[in-house]
Amino acid sequence: MNIWERHFKLPCGLFLTQYDHTQNRKIKKTNWQVISLYEHQDALLGLVELHRLTDEQRYLNLARGVADAILTYISRHRGFVPNKVIPSLKLGIPATSSFSTVCGIFAEELAELYTITNENKYLDGAKIIIDSWTNTFLFKKHGLFSTGYHPYFHSLSAYRYTELMKSNTNMIYAMLYLYEITRDSTLRENIDMWFSSLLEFRREDGSYYGIWDTRKGQLGSQIVDKTQNFAIIDAYIDAYQILGDEKFLTFAEECADFWISQKNEMTKLIPEQFKNGLLVHFGSKIDQNIDLYTCFLKLFDLTKKEVYLENVKDGLEVIAKFYRSESNWWHRLLDYRSGQLLSDEDLPLGENLAEKNLTKYVGGPIRFFIATNKVLRGQSILADETTRYLIRDR
Repeated sequence: MNIWERHFKLPCGLFLTQYDHTQNRKIKKTNWQVISLYEHQDALLGLVELHRLTDEQRYLNLARGVADAILTYISRHRGFVPNKVIPSLKLGIPATSSFSTVCGIFAEELAELYTITNENKYLDGAKIIIDSWTNTFLFKKHGLFSTGYHPYFHSLSAYRYTELMKSNTNMIYAMLYLYEITRDSTLRENIDMWFSSLLEFRREDGSYYGIWDTRKGQLGSQIVDKTQNFAIIDAYIDAYQILGDEKFLTFAEECADFWISQKNEMTKLIPEQFKNGLLVHFGSKIDQNIDLYTCFLKLFDLTKKEVYLENVKDGLEVIAKFYRSESNWWHRLLDYRSGQLLSDEDLPLGENLAEKNLTKYVGGPIRFFIATNKVLRGQSILADETTRYLIRDR
């Protein structure tokens, strides 16, 4: 963090988002360059969480620096925060987009900063984002959020398809957080509208399709993907906790139960995708599994049903047995049938060979281990505010 702050922090409060360390060139700490706000979504979330964990003012100051810079673009672009900006001009570049996944994260974290600082500007910023995106044509007609719009021409979208995971769920997470603070009736109506639209994606077995064709106004894919589904489970859990309606918990359990039913009995690994009831490929990814196991952990915390705790324990076994190597190198993509590395010919379409092994995926298991340890000691992970925010997947 010291290196990041000392060498990459810009005068405007944002951070340098691109640097080739192999060139060993001087780092340009100037506002006169193109900066990606997309790269700041996780940074802002991380800084806020570091403050929660440590209570150190330093992290809060850094988070406020990023948030204050973002508020400028929220105001200038009426809630459609551009991906790429030039800080000195305080404007987005013309050839960029405003992404719902990023705006959702910013809205949620601004609302969270409001709860920490009690400064209305952060709450107002979150409201502007949500109000703008819920007034788009796609949301008004179908109750869904587009992947993105042009930050200057808000009715112009270059994206035919939108996914539930991130593009939609990040927005609904923010809306629920905001509603927990404001209890605004219009916001509640929009939340209900989104969840009603979600049922268009639901299958009889409790799983969900994940892609919408915005031009045709219908489902854009017949694939059932674990990545889309754990995000939906998370959205239902948040809705149940904040709105208190049992139907949300029921939907969350039905979706979780579907994925449990697909588990390989020998390896205990869960596959990634289905189409028309058949496997699309044989892969099983550590990051998607960790997120799904975390959903099981939350459901056990809420329901005390042993089936969810049993599958959490299976998750611990799977991680130790298959994903963690002796050299502490973490595999990402395994064959769910054998637990071995997926052969090159069986790689999913578009998957990078290098993605089979990446050290960055160690973060997910660590978060899962912390949460599981608390539950196994009889503590609630959802009643404790710090842990509840720590185990969010965004």
